[in-house]
Amino acid sequence: MSEQADKPPVLYRTFEQVDAWQWASRATVEPLDVIRIDPTRYAHWIRDKRRAAPASS
Repeated sequence: MSEQADKPPVLYRTFEQVDAWQWASRATVEPLDVIRIDPTRYAHWIRDKRRAAPASS
């Protein structure tokens, strides 16, 4: 078996899973690619916890 096959994927070598949604790295990392987006297209994804949630019907 090759040495590469014994190692975890690159992502898992530098990142630690914090919880189900977050990963963190103690080492400096550089992005492989950057995709510019229009943030106004995704503003509806953000919820302000200070506002009351709409009542369910």
